[in-house]
Amino acid sequence: MMKRLLVTLLFLVLALPSHAAIKPSVQLNVPLVNQGKMLCGPATMEMLFRYWGVYDYDQYDIAGSLLKQFSQTERYRKSGILKTDPVDWNKYPGTGTINMREFLKRFGRTHNMMMEYEPDSSEAKVRKRDELFYKVKEYVSNGIPVVVHQYWRLPKAKGHYRVVTGYNESRREVYLNDADGGKRLVQTYDDFLKLWDVNQRWMHYNAIVFNTDRQRLNITLP
Repeated sequence: MMKRLLVTLLFLVLALPSHAAIKPSVQLNVPLVNQGKMLCGPATMEMLFRYWGVYDYDQYDIAGSLLKQFSQTERYRKSGILKTDPVDWNKYPGTGTINMREFLKRFGRTHNMMMEYEPDSSEAKVRKRDELFYKVKEYVSNGIPVVVHQYWRLPKAKGHYRVVTGYNESRREVYLNDADGGKRLVQTYDDFLKLWDVNQRWMHYNAIVFNTDRQRLNITLP
C-alpha cells in the first residue's frame, strides 16, 4: 500500500509543469523608440533590433519591409497604402501578430506564445495564463525582452504592442517600453494580466519572443 502511494506521489510530481528558476528582479536596458502614427509594431521591433545591437534600420524601414513581405495580404491591400507614392504612412493599417512573428523569423529564432483557446473553466484559464506569464519572466530573466500584445488601456480599448523589459517579484510589478510617446511604464501584475487578456482568438495572452538563442544578428532589409 505504501509503495503504491509513493509511486502515485512520484507520478504527480513528475506531471507538474517544470519551471526554471527566475531572478527575483530584472530590468533590461532596452532602448526607447517613439512611434509614428499606427507604427507601434515597427517601432517596437526597432527597439528589439537596437537591444540586439542593430541600429541600421528605423521603424519606417521596418514598416516598408513589412509592406513588401505582406503586399499580397488583405490587411495591406485593403488599406490602400500600397498604391501611394511616396508612401502615405497615414494609411498604414497596423501590424498583426502574425505579420510581426513571420517578419522577425527572417532574422532570428522567434517564439510566439498565446492561449489559442479559452479553457472551459476559469481555474484552467488562470493556470494556463500563469504558465504563460512565468514563461515571459523566464525569458526576461535570461536577458531576452518579450513583446506583448495588450489592450491600450482599461477599460478595454484597441490593441497595442509593448516590450516587457523587466519585473519585480516582491513588488509584483512589470516594467515595459511603450512606443506610444517613447516612454517606460510600470504595471502591477494584476493590471498587466488584465491588459494582456485581449478577448479575440489568438490574442489571449499573446507574446512574441525574438532571438531566443541570443545570437549575433546580421539583418539586411530589402
